[in-house]
Amino acid sequence: MRLKKNPPLYFVLAFSFAGNGQQGATDGDLLTANTYWPTDITINSKGNIYLCDGYSKIRFITSNGKVNTINTNISFDGPNGIAVDNNDNVYISDMFNHRICKVTYQ
Repeated sequence: MRLKKNPPLYFVLAFSFAGNGQQGATDGDLLTANTYWPTDITINSKGNIYLCDGYSKIRFITSNGKVNTINTNISFDGPNGIAVDNNDNVYISDMFNHRICKVTYQ
């Protein structure tokens, strides 16, 4: 008689990492800030998380738990993709402006 091995069971814990469950664009702590329709996220080398927001904003979450909005010299219209390169430059797909933007920090 052979015993059949069962595959290991894995339990995944999912939770709200940032946002208070309400639509909005308020900056603040992880649990008090809110966002609207986040479409994409990425993480840089310092552990900061960047996300595209449905209000055409680019938001970032610092490694110490603060949600902020990136202020740039351009306006976004439908940002829906975001990536970070090895130098922590941020690239944003700006859907309705038909462009890809590069954000660098000075």
